[in-house]
Amino acid sequence: MKMQHFSKIKTRVRAIWSEQVQKRWFRISLYVLTVLIALGALVGIDYHIAIRYQRTALTQRIFGLEPTYYDNVQVSGQSIYVKGQDTDIQGTLYCYKDGEVVHVEPLSKKIDGSFNLSRAGEHTDTFTYNHKTLRYTYVVYDAYDPADGSPVSFSIQELVSVYMIGERFNTSAIIEVDLDTGKTYRMPVRESYVSNFDTSAVGTFDTEISFTIGGVAFSIPYTYTVSE
Repeated sequence: MKMQHFSKIKTRVRAIWSEQVQKRWFRISLYVLTVLIALGALVGIDYHIAIRYQRTALTQRIFGLEPTYYDNVQVSGQSIYVKGQDTDIQGTLYCYKDGEVVHVEPLSKKIDGSFNLSRAGEHTDTFTYNHKTLRYTYVVYDAYDPADGSPVSFSIQELVSVYMIGERFNTSAIIEVDLDTGKTYRMPVRESYVSNFDTSAVGTFDTEISFTIGGVAFSIPYTYTVSE
């Protein structure tokens, strides 16, 4: 009788112990799961911040990202196009941080189908980049028509002669061609017009700008400086 009673007590103790162990493991498992979820949320938020803003040194080290939260962003590059000849945007975004250019990106990645080269005249596209609203203004000229007259002389307006290392040729300059009828034809100075243009090294370089229009060839000396 005593053995049966002892056996019942032992069984009861085992049941209580098993129930307590199960509850404890349940609490531990719930705690671990909560911690994992919290860590996952933090990693997700940090990753989102790194991708969206890329602002902190920590996320840059973790994900190997370049900083893209800039102090200032400017639009530069080509702003003059010729209808029927140009088919793509040639502008450039220059991104500044602490007063220095830290990132350069083609403008064509940021402006969509609103860019229109089929209409002559001045146009302005508005877009958002790096939390800033930017405007890109460009002019589209009609293509040269031989019926307007033959070229006799030319001049270049707003020609840039100072560049930074690695900077592309600035095509914002305007070539004004005087025709024998008194009319003036305008077109951009293209990089292909400049002989051996190179900004890979610091220095002052002498070259020339040459082009042909209406069967008439023109050229002019061009000196530019490259600095750090």
